[in-house]
Amino acid sequence: MKNLVPFLLVVLIGCDSRKDSPSYRLVAEYEPTEYVWIPWMEGVIDKSMPAADPLIIQLCKEVIPYSKVLLWIPDESMIEGIKSRLIKEGIDTARVRFLKADPPGATTDVSPVFLTNGNGELATVDFDWACYGLTSSKEQCAEFSDPDFDIKLAQSLHIPVLAKSSLVWEGGGKENNSKGTLLLVEQHEFQRNPGLSKEEIEQEFKKKLNIKKIIWLKKGLWEDEYRIELPGNIWPIGAGAHVDEFCRFVNDSTIMISYVPEEEKDKDPITAENYRRMEENYSILKNATDQDGNSFSIIRVPVAEHYIFKMNYDDIISYNRSYYPKAKSGDTVNIIAASSYLNFLIVNDAVITAKYWREGRDEAKRVKDQQVFDIFTKAFPDKKIIQIDMEGYNNGGGGLHCLTYNQPFGVTPG
Repeated sequence: MKNLVPFLLVVLIGCDSRKDSPSYRLVAEYEPTEYVWIPWMEGVIDKSMPAADPLIIQLCKEVIPYSKVLLWIPDESMIEGIKSRLIKEGIDTARVRFLKADPPGATTDVSPVFLTNGNGELATVDFDWACYGLTSSKEQCAEFSDPDFDIKLAQSLHIPVLAKSSLVWEGGGKENNSKGTLLLVEQHEFQRNPGLSKEEIEQEFKKKLNIKKIIWLKKGLWEDEYRIELPGNIWPIGAGAHVDEFCRFVNDSTIMISYVPEEEKDKDPITAENYRRMEENYSILKNATDQDGNSFSIIRVPVAEHYIFKMNYDDIISYNRSYYPKAKSGDTVNIIAASSYLNFLIVNDAVITAKYWREGRDEAKRVKDQQVFDIFTKAFPDKKIIQIDMEGYNNGGGGLHCLTYNQPFGVTPG
C-alpha cells in the first residue's frame, strides 16, 4: 500500500481556467463509472501479504461485468502476458485498457480528484501530496515520491487542471455526495495540513471544489493509525484516520457508518476505544444536515472482527519498518490489519465489499459477514452485493476502496 516508487510518465501540465464553463463539482463514486482503475501487482510484495496477482485477477473478474477496467502496469512489455492470464480466467480483455504507471501509494489516495460540469466535461484540481504524512516535510517526501503523479496521470488522459492548491489530498481521506457535501476527519486533516485551522481548510476546499457544506468527524478507527503502540504491544499499519475505513455515502442523502455493538465494546481496549470514537462520530452525523439543510438517513454497519498477525521485523519491507519505531532486527512485531466492511467499491450496478470468514475460522466472523451482506442488500436494493476475501491486502494497511478508483463517464473539454 505504501511502496513509494516513481511514476513513469513524464508529461507536464499547467492550470486551465475555464470561466465560460458551468461550475464544476466533485463527482460522487455512486455516479455512473466508465472505468475502475486497478494496479497490476504480482508475486509477494511484502511477506505480510499473499501473492498479489490472484486478488487482482479476481477483482478484474468481478468488476468487468459492470465497468471497464483501466489496469495500471509498471512496464508495457507485460501487457501480452497479463492479457493471456486474464483470458485464461474468462475475462473479456476488450474491456481492459492498460496504462503505464507506478503509483506512489494506494490507488484511490494518489489518483486525480474528478470534477464534472453541466456539459459532462471532466476536470481536476492539483492538490499536494505528503507521503501519508510519514516524512518530516513535503520536500523530503518529494525526494523519493513524485508529488505530481495525479496531475501527470490526468494529463495522460487529457483531463485539464482547473486550479492548484497547497492542501494535501488523499482520496481515502475524503468522502462526498454529488450535491456539495464533504466529509472530513479532523485527526486526518490536521496531521496532513499542519498549521492550518479548520476554517482555512474549509475555505480552500469550498473555493477549489465548489463545496457547499463540510461535516467534520473527529477520529478514525484506532487501528487505522501508524507509529503508535496500541495496548497489548500491537501495532497498526493504517493510513492515518481515513474516512473510507468507517464512513461512506450510499447516495446523496444516506450515509453508512461503522459501529461497535454493545455486546462487543468491552472485549479489549482497542474495541473499547473504537466504540467511543464511532459513537462520537455517529452523534455528529445524527445532528448534521446536508447542503440543503436536510438530515441524513444513517445506516450503522458493525465493525469487522480484528485480525492480528505476527511478522519478523527483518521480513518487513524497509519503508514499512518506520511504522514500528520501537522494533529492531530480530524482533517479532504484532500487527493489526486494516479490516473494514466500509472500505468498499461501488461500481454501477454492483457493490464489492470484504468478507472475513474462512473454513475453520471463528463462527462470529461468518455471522458478521452475513449480517453485513444483509445490510448492504437493503441499502443498495438495485445493486448486486459481492463479497471477496480482502484479508491479505488488509495486512498491508488498505482495502478494496484503497486498491481501486472510479473514473466517471465524461468528456474532456475540446
